[in-house]
Amino acid sequence: MTDPGTTGSYSRVAVHEAGHAAAVFLQGGTLTYVNTTGHPSSQVNGFISYSEHSMGCVACDPIASAIVALAGPAAEIYSDDAPVSNDGDEQRFRRCIGQMAHTALEASALETWLRIRTRDLIASRKFRVLLEALVTVLLEQGDLDGDEATAVLERAEREFDHAERGRSAFLGADPADTAPLAREEQSAKRPAYTPAPGGCGARGS
Repeated sequence: MTDPGTTGSYSRVAVHEAGHAAAVFLQGGTLTYVNTTGHPSSQVNGFISYSEHSMGCVACDPIASAIVALAGPAAEIYSDDAPVSNDGDEQRFRRCIGQMAHTALEASALETWLRIRTRDLIASRKFRVLLEALVTVLLEQGDLDGDEATAVLERAEREFDHAERGRSAFLGADPADTAPLAREEQSAKRPAYTPAPGGCGARGS
């Protein structure tokens, strides 16, 4: 989510929102909208939305949602424009932490782990390919509905996977050992948590 009054350019807003969207997609979420132009009623300059029934939990998966919240600001490392305001993303991230952590120590450890997970996701080759593809279309066409954004990401993912298979074959590696990373490199071990009532939301990132 990019806040009103941001000094960032439209291209950086597109990178920010595409970062959120790619994180949803790579974690198995279902996008419903990617907005980079804002709307008077939204009180933000850009946002994404995704289904509350996606990412493994009827209400919301707080770990996945926390990573989505962090991914937008983190993706801005790939933009040369002025940073956009991300207070709303940070508040959303804190709500997700509050759902899972029962003590201040747990909250601190979980925050560190989530920031590292997000950093690793943003740095992955697949994420960068998907981000570039979506930003390109957003800058050309403007806002996208969920199906349109997903189609862009799916096409970029297929091209990435094809290139990775070719790269593995060229290097003579066993495809089983160098198979392209699954969405969000999904199998990373997650800490256990007891969710609080309600989700941390699926709109406004």
